[in-house]
Amino acid sequence: MSTGVLTAFNPNANSSVQALVIDGTTLYAGGFFSFIGGAGRNRVAAINTTNGTATAFAAGADNAVYSLAISGTTLYIGGDFSTIGLQPRERLAAYDISTGLIKSFDPGANGGVVYTLSTSGTTLYAGGAFLSMGGFNRQRIAAIDLTTGLPTSFNAAASGSVYDILLNGSELYAIGSFASIGGSPRNNAGAVDLTTGLATSFNPNLNTTGYKMVKNNTTLYLGGNFTTVNGATSRPYFAEVDIATGAATSFNPVITGTTVYTMLLSGTTLYLGGTFTSIGGQARSNAGAVDTSTGLPTTFDPNANASVNDMILVNNNIYLGGNFSTIGGIARSRFGAVDATTGALNSFINPANNSVQRLLMDGSKLHMGGQFSSSNGSAYYSRTSLCP
Repeated sequence: MSTGVLTAFNPNANSSVQALVIDGTTLYAGGFFSFIGGAGRNRVAAINTTNGTATAFAAGADNAVYSLAISGTTLYIGGDFSTIGLQPRERLAAYDISTGLIKSFDPGANGGVVYTLSTSGTTLYAGGAFLSMGGFNRQRIAAIDLTTGLPTSFNAAASGSVYDILLNGSELYAIGSFASIGGSPRNNAGAVDLTTGLATSFNPNLNTTGYKMVKNNTTLYLGGNFTTVNGATSRPYFAEVDIATGAATSFNPVITGTTVYTMLLSGTTLYLGGTFTSIGGQARSNAGAVDTSTGLPTTFDPNANASVNDMILVNNNIYLGGNFSTIGGIARSRFGAVDATTGALNSFINPANNSVQRLLMDGSKLHMGGQFSSSNGSAYYSRTSLCP
């Protein structure tokens, strides 16, 4: 890892990859591609993480795959397709990964894309832009019984797209671009009771789109391109809110810029990435960190010259992916690693020739996803951002 030298892993997809999920030594990928890992694989594939070659798994979707989730030996696939494995499946399907065969699971999401999936016990939760599930009115958010493949009675009904969901006990939190959810006005973020589907008292009231949520004990961190919460409280692009009510806490680092795309919590340090120029009055170009106990910026200062879209912590290094070409004034084409405390560059060098949008650890290997077609001078797979 410290050298940044590429492993033999080289799936070399011929178009973008939108979703990745790991199961043991197998990396499942979904997106727009028709060729990956040295074989024809339409929009979904399984890749051997050791050598980057496609396995025998060949689902074959007729349109884009945006989301993947694994529960036990089942791979759930969401997107914008109407057939997969030569079988009719509207935007949501399931495969037995032990046999590679499609399952009878067929909820049928109609009217829009499935952007996000999350499993809990015998239930699959889906968020997106769809309007119905299994023939039942389920607007943009739904719960599906994994045994029957039918939607449960849960009916939260968001009025606009849901980009991220987070399960917390008996509640489901959602963030996106909507004006109501669970039968109550909730601007761009809300929570619903998993039994009734009705909105809880959680109501951050974001003035525009939210993209990301991270839980921290009794609070939630929210990121997006909103500038106010609770109607009029200034919280540009980032807020900490009470997990029960959505009321903003006093924690307010004050970010100057346009958007927070990614957040990473480690102990009492919250790392932020996006398109911004300062945190807490200190210059922080597109990446920085705050102490969650004080709200003050830490010394972490990578100084990326363009947007940071994703972060991952490995030992004491933060790996950054995005659209930047330099970190700390030194060439790092869209991907680099910095000290988790100071943000200073380490010896890891692995330039990509276009945007890096997502990062994923698999043991001692770091998988990169983005719009690039080469990294460190070698061909590599590509993946576009999950953010619409």
